[in-house]
Amino acid sequence: MAAPTGTKNGAGLVVLGMPCLLWGLNWPMLGIALAEVDAWTLRALTVIPAGLVLLTIVRIQGHSLAVPRNLLVPLALAAALNITVFQISLAYGIQLMNSGRAVIVVYTMPLWAMLFAVWFLGERLTALRGTALMLGLAGMVVLLSQDLSAMRNAPLGVALCLLSAIAFAGGTVTIRRYDWQLPVALIAGWQLVLGGIPVTLGATATLPHVPWASISTEAWLSILYGLVLAQIVPYFLWFKAVQSYPAMLSGLATLSIPVIGVFSGALMLDDPLGWRELLALSVVCGALLLVLLEPKLHRSS
Repeated sequence: MAAPTGTKNGAGLVVLGMPCLLWGLNWPMLGIALAEVDAWTLRALTVIPAGLVLLTIVRIQGHSLAVPRNLLVPLALAAALNITVFQISLAYGIQLMNSGRAVIVVYTMPLWAMLFAVWFLGERLTALRGTALMLGLAGMVVLLSQDLSAMRNAPLGVALCLLSAIAFAGGTVTIRRYDWQLPVALIAGWQLVLGGIPVTLGATATLPHVPWASISTEAWLSILYGLVLAQIVPYFLWFKAVQSYPAMLSGLATLSIPVIGVFSGALMLDDPLGWRELLALSVVCGALLLVLLEPKLHRSS
């Protein structure tokens, strides 16, 4: 596959890397917000509003919001996997695990994306991609090694976080499988709106008590980050990247998210930072380097 437009001047790498950076930074933000607002309400405040903003942008640009009939089922499937299942299972998984390290379990996603890409898209598992995957998963194992006892005590939380990973991988492959020929903001917006409906219904059904008057400024800023920089901007860029890069490579890029999440948590929330985190960072950076070098090595050969 040809390199995406703009890759030569670095724009392609920004499109692929920026969502990972923003999602990684969102984990400590999520911890701040969840200390004062329940997970259902937090998701309901950000998912559908983010989708509506993207659809409004599309309409202002003069595009129709209509989706061709033959793409309605794939769109609904992608919304269910990327948004509904991912958001709901992740919300419960974080609560049951009671640990920010849920991010590490969730971002075993590249393994599932690789398998789905081979099975459903016919992508080839090159030696470099396989090596990058093994390095990235080794980094995850290093990070998980200090939390195995906690994970054994919360098997349902682990299962739900794994379900999130599998769902997001399935959604990534679904987007990659079809030729959408639609504005990226339209695809992302409809996914957030359609996928956010069950999330909002769940928030309504659980009827959580939210002390709105006592929510701190810090929590509101975290919620705002979740809306703009963890939903609108990264989903727009992510779906653009997924359409431009092979599903394996976009999946492998997400290996950076848990490392960013762990390090930003150490800086913002005083989470522990030791040799495991530093070793994992080195290993995952090596995996990402292989991912970034593959197109150049392929061209030179």
